[in-house]
Amino acid sequence: MEAAGGDVTKVDIEKFRYPGPRPASRETALLMLADATEARARAERPASDEEIRALITSVIQTVQKYNQLDDTLLTLRDLKLITESFVTTLRGTYHPRIQYPKAVVPDQDATILAPKKEK
Repeated sequence: MEAAGGDVTKVDIEKFRYPGPRPASRETALLMLADATEARARAERPASDEEIRALITSVIQTVQKYNQLDDTLLTLRDLKLITESFVTTLRGTYHPRIQYPKAVVPDQDATILAPKKEK
């Protein structure tokens, strides 16, 4: 979209879609959802649990909209469990990090090569 100047009509969406068959098992559907969710999370960098949950819900809704789960045996309960698992996983990956003060760390090579003091 950025390369097209924001003009949706200049983007061929089919170039960004997987042309293969829809998932036919619970496992392949789970992998598809995990891959799509991880890709979106890397791109969007959610900052809170609410943003993470909204992202995951959006991925699942999009996949359902295009009937990608029709050949799997995933239930709505399964999708809820998947959502909770993904939230937990992504929370661990994208949680805010503590900013540590800049510390002077000795050069490891210098400490290894330094002559040992005799006792």
